[in-house]
Amino acid sequence: MTAVAVSPATLQRWLDQLIETPSDERRSLSIEGLDHGLALERVTCVRCDEQALNWTSALRHLERTEFTHRKDHGPDSRLHQPGDLVPAVPEPNTRPCGRRGCNARVIWAATSTGSRVPLDPDPDPGGTVVLVEHPGGGDVPLAFFVHTDTERLSTPPAHLFRRHALTCRGTTSR
Repeated sequence: MTAVAVSPATLQRWLDQLIETPSDERRSLSIEGLDHGLALERVTCVRCDEQALNWTSALRHLERTEFTHRKDHGPDSRLHQPGDLVPAVPEPNTRPCGRRGCNARVIWAATSTGSRVPLDPDPDPGGTVVLVEHPGGGDVPLAFFVHTDTERLSTPPAHLFRRHALTCRGTTSR
């Protein structure tokens, strides 16, 4: 099943339902979400200030924290309330990698030859690509490759990025 684009409100309803569902039924609800193609890339628990990367880790978080909470406050107490699990908003100008097995978000930048290159979204002082705003405007930045250590050291670290191909966990086959 391929992931489908859903509104943040729809995903929020599924997360709230996951919290309200008894713990022994949560796994089947998350499997149902996967069957519907609801991809959960990253979710933040605002109550515990923790992040989960997918349905399984969101379930683990709920089970672990509620088990500890019930030991201290009784079997019927609830730690999490609807609205505690919030889907993370994708970073601006990023898109999914597109390779099977890799859910990372990447910046797609244009090179001087007009081709596109995927980059990890966080600046990296050891990176070999400099990003600058496109002179024509738009949301696609321009990428320039740094070829020597002197060029890299003279570039502010906030402008250096790593090619995503170096960190991608996916495969090229679809």
